[in-house]
Amino acid sequence: MELKYKLSDYCEPLLQTETTKMPKKQMEVIRFIEKIDNIKLTMRQAFHSARLMLLLPIAIAFLASFLYGVKVIYIDPWNKTEKLFLEVLDNKEKKIKENLFFSKKDESIPAYGETYIHDRKLSFSDYWDYRYHSGSFIAGDNSLFDLSILLVQLFVSLSLFGFAFLVRNRPPLICDRKRQLFYTWDMKMNVYVAKYSQIEFADIRPSLALFLYRIDAQGNLISHKYYPDLTLFSYLGGGSDNDKAWGLGYITKYLFNGLAPLAESNYTRKSLPIFRNAPIPKDLEQQIQEQVIKVDAMLPPNEEMEARLAESIKQSI
Repeated sequence: MELKYKLSDYCEPLLQTETTKMPKKQMEVIRFIEKIDNIKLTMRQAFHSARLMLLLPIAIAFLASFLYGVKVIYIDPWNKTEKLFLEVLDNKEKKIKENLFFSKKDESIPAYGETYIHDRKLSFSDYWDYRYHSGSFIAGDNSLFDLSILLVQLFVSLSLFGFAFLVRNRPPLICDRKRQLFYTWDMKMNVYVAKYSQIEFADIRPSLALFLYRIDAQGNLISHKYYPDLTLFSYLGGGSDNDKAWGLGYITKYLFNGLAPLAESNYTRKSLPIFRNAPIPKDLEQQIQEQVIKVDAMLPPNEEMEARLAESIKQSI
């Protein structure tokens, strides 16, 4: 079981995190930020980078391998065979015109060129027949084996492309300063919430995870792990502890001090329209209100810390 820590227990050191007031053009480098203003910070899940930096490159690599395989297995031999047949036919015509002697060796060579060349072209269907069914010296090639090699690569590539483009984005994690609340939801439209003194974190590979909560219909406390995209390689487990600590420090400083010390202006990341956005619960506000009451009853917040946070927010809004 993962070892969890309350984010508020590390308030002081995280507030000392060194951050730079960034212009709008540089905000894109902070990968976990989807949108930020003085009231709300919308954070992206690590799945976004996993799709762009892992799934799509692998899909492209398999597609490139498929295309290269088609070239090596079919296109290049097809062109070479056509060239060979034409040379044989041209050589034969030359001998006929010049009344040259045909040796028994010449006569013993099967007239594949005369059979398959039409209008000085070798169609692919004729090449296929020659390669796999003519009884030629390369007819031992197995058409099913050759096709299977290529189709497996194509299937994997198309599957990865389909997964990358058809699967929706994961829901965001929203830090709402006015409410002093973190909230998100899952793909089943269940909302999870946590106040600053309730939210917890743990170093869980492939990334650092934040924990939010909800109370189900049976009165059970359900935790939800959210993996913010804190580093470029967080989805590969390559994010350093410094990157993760800096990300937590950034979130903490934003919560207490707002946008002013972190960014010169509001920022919204440009989204790619080819990716499907996460659905939003129709009763989002109602669920937030209900879950805050229920979670507070089961996990009472630290009133002193929440009061300190409220005072700090009041001075920066």
